[in-house]
Amino acid sequence: MPSALPFAIIHKHMSLLTQELALFDFFFKCVIALIFGCVIGFERESKHKPAGIKTHAMICFGATILTYLSSHMSPYGDPTRIAAQIVSGIGFIGAGTIFHSKIQVSGLTSAAMVWVSAAIGMLIGASYISFAFVGTCLIVILFTLLAPKKTHLSIRPYSLNIEVKDWSAVTDIQDLLQKFKLNVHQKNINRKDSIYINIAYSTSPVANHLFMKRLFKTKGLGHILQV
Repeated sequence: MPSALPFAIIHKHMSLLTQELALFDFFFKCVIALIFGCVIGFERESKHKPAGIKTHAMICFGATILTYLSSHMSPYGDPTRIAAQIVSGIGFIGAGTIFHSKIQVSGLTSAAMVWVSAAIGMLIGASYISFAFVGTCLIVILFTLLAPKKTHLSIRPYSLNIEVKDWSAVTDIQDLLQKFKLNVHQKNINRKDSIYINIAYSTSPVANHLFMKRLFKTKGLGHILQV
């Protein structure tokens, strides 16, 4: 029996080493997933799309974790039982990026990118990191070098009438105009019972939607009327 003691110690150290390697492997995959997700999300956010850096990073990160869990949960079960649900389940998140109006439907590309980000995360979780790298590079090339030129057909005129209750909110409005790169044609300030700012500008419907969403969250504003 005493001769078996060294083997038990070696087995214990090997077990601890295996756990540490598994933990490092999981940590490495999570970091790669966040990086690849941020790369894809940066391209989307730079164009003021609904799903940006944090959304794509979390989707890629979550898909990586679920795929890793699915492949390591049980050595006897089906390793695709959890990962298979990502493909269909991610559609609920993608649907939230689609905007429908009487004239057009926008956000389909953003919804597809959400689905692709999940696929990249699944590749990472399944240890196909080089494949995920190639896929991410192809996506970036596609949406930067092969992006279609903007046409004036997607740009529309808008007019805003904003009641200002706190004068400091004027700076916030100006920052939003610059952040969303709105083409401002005219801006007037009228003083009656309250202070009103009239802004005439042109931009795309999606950019206008995101701008209005942020504008309604701005403190110090009263009634906001868009024509």
